[in-house]
Amino acid sequence: QAEAVAIARDHDDLTVSRSIGSIPDAGKGEGTPGFLMILPVYRPGAETDSVDKRRAAFAGVVYVAYRMQDFMNTLAHRGAGLRIFAEEPVQDGGGD
Repeated sequence: QAEAVAIARDHDDLTVSRSIGSIPDAGKGEGTPGFLMILPVYRPGAETDSVDKRRAAFAGVVYVAYRMQDFMNTLAHRGAGLRIFAEEPVQDGGGD
């Protein structure tokens, strides 16, 4: 998840991580695949108008873990749309 933290820090923006594997689901046994939403935090009063200044002022992150199925169900229930873009091409692994 270090990659997502670095992107959030450098861009001063909410960032979503790659899959973090299994997040426990209380009372249901096995966990389900999930991801993190990460928001960077900088020292109060620090300048953040460049990548170098954001790196120097970086204090940490606030994050929340989401189970992917719960997140998608909530979006569908509310009629919201979502586009997901992968930085790397997804391999289909299929034949002809």
